[in-house]
Amino acid sequence: MLIGIFSNLANGGTKSGNIAPVGDPVATSATSATPDQAAAFKAAADQAAADKAAAAAAAADKVAAAKEAAAKAAAARAAVGVYDEAYGTFTTVVKSSRGDAIIALPKGAKAGLVIATHKGSSNFQVSGLDAGNQSTIDGLVNEIGNYTGTTAYGLMDMGNTPVKLQIVADGSWTIKIAPISSARVLPASTSGKGDAVFKFEGDAADFAITHKGSSNFQVQQYGGDLNMGVNEIGNYSGTVPFVAGPTVLVIGADGTWTFKKQ
Repeated sequence: MLIGIFSNLANGGTKSGNIAPVGDPVATSATSATPDQAAAFKAAADQAAADKAAAAAAAADKVAAAKEAAAKAAAARAAVGVYDEAYGTFTTVVKSSRGDAIIALPKGAKAGLVIATHKGSSNFQVSGLDAGNQSTIDGLVNEIGNYTGTTAYGLMDMGNTPVKLQIVADGSWTIKIAPISSARVLPASTSGKGDAVFKFEGDAADFAITHKGSSNFQVQQYGGDLNMGVNEIGNYSGTVPFVAGPTVLVIGADGTWTFKKQ
């Protein structure tokens, strides 16, 4: 036996595959693995491949989500730019006091939001005045007692331009004047109470609208042609068409209301 081995070595080595080098893991696994071990090796390899595929899919989903978020943010910024271009922009103004007062409107802006609160028992009025102290068509608030709501000035292209607000009140009040672009976007379904202003964006749509109250209920869409959606007294239920945005939706109400896209 030894003589044969030495003879092979002398002739240049062994035949290929007959003797594996000592410590070769591939050869060891191939020659010594049991069926169970071989199955385990395959399962581990399959799991590694599945994990790699899952990681790649998760990374792709993350990239897609980031791109979608960036696109939405860009669209939102673009929409804000449209409103600022149409109505102007300015630094938000906040004034608080008691009783009658005059508040200068921000210069360089055609229109703006007026968010008002009042705590009192008598008449509370907020209206526009032009440079000659003549009343404009911007009769924003005319209520008795406490009030909380959002209105807007300067949306109608008629009459004199308001340059200040006249406040008539018996109690304490706070007035916040902000750009139209800061208004909320009207969602597909929403509800609220009292006066409110929304941005309306997207395609033309029909909305089912309800109101539960005792006073005037108005819904007006500004931007392009004036669209008087609703003008009723007391309770209301109906479906109203809105033209495509970007436009501004102004709600005047004393009660609760709902909007739902059809």
